[in-house]
Amino acid sequence: ERHRGNEILKWLEENSKNYEIESFCILDDDDFDINPELKDNFVHVNRNFGLTYIDVNKVIDILNK
Repeated sequence: ERHRGNEILKWLEENSKNYEIESFCILDDDDFDINPELKDNFVHVNRNFGLTYIDVNKVIDILNK
């Protein structure tokens, strides 16, 4: 069974050797399988409204950490 949180952590681990990953943000309309250690990098996007200015500001804050 696929678990997105684990897939994201695996990708970060594998690619940190090839890329200088300083920050990242996860945008999705569901957080049911996002690992707790990724929650600070997660922005919940409303599937009915799409990306809002509030979401964009959260993304900017996360990426500027």
